[in-house]
Amino acid sequence: MQEQDIYPIKHIAALRGDNAHIIECSDGKKYVVKFGNKKKKREKELVNEYVVGQLASHLSLPVPPSKLVFISSDFIEKNSTRKTLHAGLQFATLYIEDSIGFPPEGEGPLFEQILNKEEELAGIMIFDQWVNNTDRGRNNILFENRQHGDYVYMIDHGRCFPGGYGWNCKTLKNSPQYRLKMPVYKWILSMLESEEALYLFAERMKAVPHEKILNIVDGIPAEWTITTDEKEALIEFLIKEKENSREVVDLILNHYRKLIGSKRL
Repeated sequence: MQEQDIYPIKHIAALRGDNAHIIECSDGKKYVVKFGNKKKKREKELVNEYVVGQLASHLSLPVPPSKLVFISSDFIEKNSTRKTLHAGLQFATLYIEDSIGFPPEGEGPLFEQILNKEEELAGIMIFDQWVNNTDRGRNNILFENRQHGDYVYMIDHGRCFPGGYGWNCKTLKNSPQYRLKMPVYKWILSMLESEEALYLFAERMKAVPHEKILNIVDGIPAEWTITTDEKEALIEFLIKEKENSREVVDLILNHYRKLIGSKRL
């Protein structure tokens, strides 16, 4: 088993149907811990979280810090009502206190309230298309209230790559289905001063070394039962798709220009 980064100390609360839990860990911090699911339809969820989180961190995108944590069967039995949770190495992301999701109605915070750099916001949208994230809904972005404004975090990357939670070598050969019509993306575009931020991030993404992608995929914990063939297929997908990043920017702009007009772009 791959070595864990932290140890569970105290259960705080269950989230999302008891498959994710807020747990205080050995470093004194609270984490949202996602449990692996052996069902065929969600078997790649932790793999996706790990790979996408590592890639996003490499690109300095606003993702919460992540760790690996081993949760024992005794801990599960004492703290969960769900009988299908499995003991083992789980994926944990830092719990962001004092945060809210994207407003259920209307637009997000104003440009002047956002602390993130323009390139970070542009990067969220372009990066999502690279990893084929089809789940950047209102609940999968957080606004953390800080002293001088709001800081945007991108969270929840379990449903990525062609095939989503249950991708395999065959599904990764399918053409990506870009999901562009999302309120979060429309808001991000309204935050940008020009189209240049999108193209600049696209070039940064294309420049990610192949070796970095290989190392990240190779670092997937062995107990998450991903095969050598699946690793190779995922590496091939990521290398191939990052080369299309400028074309994806064109696709995004063509889709949204009529919606946002000349407000900023």
